Amino acid sequence: MIPRRLVRCLIVLLAVVPALAAAGQDEGLAQIKERELEAVRDKISDLKESMDKRAAERDRITGDLQEAEVAIAGKRARLVDLERQLDFSRRKKAEIEGRLALREQELAAETEQLQAHRSDPI
Repeated sequence: MIPRRLVRCLIVLLAVVPALAAAGQDEGLAQIKERELEAVRDKISDLKESMDKRAAERDRITGDLQEAEVAIAGKRARLVDLERQLDFSRRKKAEIEGRLALREQELAAETEQLQAHRSDPI
Protein backbone atom coordinates (compact mmCIF):
# COMPACT_ATOMS: atom_id res chain seq x y z
CA MET A 1 0.00 0.00 0.00
CA ILE A 2 1.41 3.38 -1.00
CA PRO A 3 1.40 5.95 1.84
CA ARG A 4 -0.77 9.01 1.29
CA ARG A 5 2.18 11.36 1.64
CA LEU A 6 3.97 9.66 -1.22
CA VAL A 7 0.89 9.90 -3.41
CA ARG A 8 0.58 13.61 -2.62
CA CYS A 9 4.26 14.17 -3.45
CA LEU A 10 3.85 12.41 -6.78
CA ILE A 11 0.76 14.48 -7.60
CA VAL A 12 2.62 17.68 -6.74
CA LEU A 13 5.56 16.53 -8.86
CA LEU A 14 3.33 15.80 -11.82
CA ALA A 15 1.66 19.17 -11.45
CA VAL A 16 4.86 21.20 -10.90
CA VAL A 17 7.03 19.81 -13.69
CA PRO A 18 4.74 20.81 -16.57
CA ALA A 19 4.03 24.17 -14.94
CA LEU A 20 7.74 24.98 -14.64
CA ALA A 21 8.45 23.84 -18.19
CA ALA A 22 5.59 25.95 -19.51
CA ALA A 23 6.77 29.00 -17.56
CA GLY A 24 10.00 28.96 -19.52
CA GLN A 25 12.46 28.39 -16.71
CA ASP A 26 16.19 28.62 -17.52
CA GLU A 27 16.85 25.12 -16.32
CA GLY A 28 16.20 22.26 -18.61
CA LEU A 29 13.26 19.98 -18.08
CA ALA A 30 15.60 17.09 -17.28
CA GLN A 31 17.21 19.01 -14.40
CA ILE A 32 13.84 19.92 -12.94
CA LYS A 33 12.66 16.33 -13.16
CA GLU A 34 15.87 15.13 -11.52
CA ARG A 35 15.50 17.55 -8.58
CA GLU A 36 11.84 16.63 -8.12
CA LEU A 37 12.66 12.95 -8.38
CA GLU A 38 15.35 13.36 -5.73
CA ALA A 39 12.85 15.14 -3.47
CA VAL A 40 10.40 12.26 -3.92
CA ARG A 41 13.17 9.76 -3.12
CA ASP A 42 13.98 11.67 0.06
CA LYS A 43 10.31 11.62 1.07
CA ILE A 44 10.13 7.88 0.39
CA SER A 45 13.26 7.33 2.46
CA ASP A 46 11.84 9.39 5.34
CA LEU A 47 8.54 7.52 5.19
CA LYS A 48 10.31 4.15 5.13
CA GLU A 49 12.40 5.13 8.15
CA SER A 50 9.27 6.25 10.00
CA MET A 51 7.47 3.01 9.14
CA ASP A 52 10.48 0.96 10.29
CA LYS A 53 10.52 2.80 13.63
CA ARG A 54 6.79 2.21 14.10
CA ALA A 55 7.18 -1.48 13.23
CA ALA A 56 9.99 -1.83 15.78
CA GLU A 57 7.88 -0.12 18.44
CA ARG A 58 4.90 -2.33 17.57
CA ASP A 59 7.11 -5.43 17.85
CA ARG A 60 8.42 -4.27 21.25
CA ILE A 61 4.89 -3.63 22.53
CA THR A 62 3.74 -7.01 21.18
CA GLY A 63 6.58 -8.70 23.05
CA ASP A 64 5.67 -6.86 26.25
CA LEU A 65 2.04 -7.93 25.81
CA GLN A 66 3.03 -11.56 25.32
CA GLU A 67 5.18 -11.47 28.46
CA ALA A 68 2.28 -9.98 30.41
CA GLU A 69 -0.09 -12.66 29.11
CA VAL A 70 2.32 -15.41 30.16
CA ALA A 71 2.65 -13.85 33.61
CA ILE A 72 -1.14 -13.58 33.93
CA ALA A 73 -1.56 -17.22 32.91
CA GLY A 74 0.97 -18.24 35.57
CA LYS A 75 -0.81 -16.23 38.23
CA ARG A 76 -4.17 -17.72 37.23
CA ALA A 77 -2.73 -21.22 37.55
CA ARG A 78 -1.31 -20.32 40.97
CA LEU A 79 -4.70 -18.91 42.00
CA VAL A 80 -6.46 -22.13 40.96
CA ASP A 81 -3.92 -24.12 42.97
CA LEU A 82 -4.39 -21.90 46.03
CA GLU A 83 -8.18 -22.20 45.75
CA ARG A 84 -7.83 -26.00 45.67
CA GLN A 85 -5.60 -25.89 48.73
CA LEU A 86 -8.05 -23.61 50.52
CA ASP A 87 -10.95 -25.94 49.68
CA PHE A 88 -8.97 -28.93 50.97
CA SER A 89 -8.07 -27.04 54.16
CA ARG A 90 -11.69 -26.07 54.76
CA ARG A 91 -12.88 -29.66 54.32
CA LYS A 92 -10.12 -30.92 56.61
CA LYS A 93 -11.02 -28.30 59.23
CA ALA A 94 -14.71 -29.26 59.06
CA GLU A 95 -13.74 -32.93 59.49
CA ILE A 96 -11.53 -32.14 62.50
CA GLU A 97 -14.21 -29.92 64.04
CA GLY A 98 -16.73 -32.76 63.60
CA ARG A 99 -14.43 -35.23 65.34
CA LEU A 100 -13.75 -32.67 68.08
CA ALA A 101 -17.49 -32.17 68.65
CA LEU A 102 -17.95 -35.95 68.86
CA ARG A 103 -15.09 -36.26 71.37
CA GLU A 104 -16.54 -33.41 73.43
CA GLN A 105 -19.89 -35.23 73.52
CA GLU A 106 -18.15 -38.44 74.60
CA LEU A 107 -16.21 -36.56 77.28
CA ALA A 108 -19.40 -34.90 78.54
CA ALA A 109 -21.11 -38.30 78.71
CA GLU A 110 -18.17 -39.81 80.60
CA THR A 111 -18.12 -36.85 82.97
CA GLU A 112 -21.81 -37.37 83.69
CA GLN A 113 -21.22 -41.05 84.34
CA LEU A 114 -18.34 -40.29 86.70
CA GLN A 115 -20.40 -37.73 88.59
CA ALA A 116 -23.32 -40.15 88.79
CA HIS A 117 -21.01 -42.88 90.02
CA ARG A 118 -19.55 -40.62 92.71
CA SER A 119 -22.93 -39.66 93.96
CA ASP A 120 -24.04 -43.32 94.27
CA PRO A 121 -23.71 -44.59 97.87
CA ILE A 122 -21.56 -47.61 98.14
